[in-house]
Amino acid sequence: MKRQAHSSFSLAKNYKKDKLNKIHKTIWTDKFLDSSLYTVVSGYNNGYDDARLRRTIYYLHQENIIIVFDNGTSKNLDTWHQRLNLDHNVTLEHLSDEKFKLKNDDVSITLEFPENSDVNILNGNTESKWPRAVNSPSSGKVVKTHQILNTKENASEFNNYFVIHLEEPKSLNIFEVSNSIQVKFDDKVYELPKFLI
Repeated sequence: MKRQAHSSFSLAKNYKKDKLNKIHKTIWTDKFLDSSLYTVVSGYNNGYDDARLRRTIYYLHQENIIIVFDNGTSKNLDTWHQRLNLDHNVTLEHLSDEKFKLKNDDVSITLEFPENSDVNILNGNTESKWPRAVNSPSSGKVVKTHQILNTKENASEFNNYFVIHLEEPKSLNIFEVSNSIQVKFDDKVYELPKFLI
């Protein structure tokens, strides 16, 4: 949509930022594959003391669909977040418990979470001590926006995904098998690489 929009996968606590990350590669994008059928990029965050996180993004060229897989393991029972911070010009329509339409001018996309997600909409708030769902379009300026937040609490593992339909939503099924991700449409199946945490 716009540069002010972004998404993240994190725990509900701070991670350590390594000043020598280019050498130590504590947080790193380590996989990239491009073929005629799909493009995939994947990276990890090992900046938490006792947890490991990985985000993998697949773009299926012919389907015009993006699938974002987030996986993590922790030695503790933690709170996990998938957070999408929207541009303040984006309007949000809640289509169902797991589906949202995002629109900016004449461009729209549909965002879909699997049924086992706990998805909430956070409205912009600049009044509290800790502002939330805000963007800073320029220095010293803060504007309210919306965030889409998927949370899993008291868990030592997180394994979830969301789908971004860049055109009209298509019916699909996603299955994880031992070392791959299968994405099934009515007339075809994609076998995608799966990366370890």
